[in-house]
Amino acid sequence: MARDHKPDVATLHRLRGELNEHWNEQRATWDSKVENAEPAQGELGLWDEMPNIDSKEVARMTPIFEKHLGLAFDVKHIRAGGYEDVDYLIEDIVSKLTGTELPATYIAKANGGSDDNKSTG
Repeated sequence: MARDHKPDVATLHRLRGELNEHWNEQRATWDSKVENAEPAQGELGLWDEMPNIDSKEVARMTPIFEKHLGLAFDVKHIRAGGYEDVDYLIEDIVSKLTGTELPATYIAKANGGSDDNKSTG
């Protein structure tokens, strides 16, 4: 897939599915390590000021993007501060890697999809 080539909706859904699977596995591991850790009164909890998906985790996801898009992923495209959820991640990274916007049919379906990609921690 060359730059300025829009990935098809099926490819984007496969990408979304694999990113969600990866993210849910990572999140479960992290949450289980701190689930009994209570912050001192008046202090923030471990995850309180972190983005749902931080930029370091996105860097670990680069092989997933490369597999589905067939494009090299330069980590300079990762937004500093991370992402709210997988859909925002896909929208930002795919548009940067391909030089195109996501198909409207993908965005509409993703926005109407389940919230299984949002952090609860």
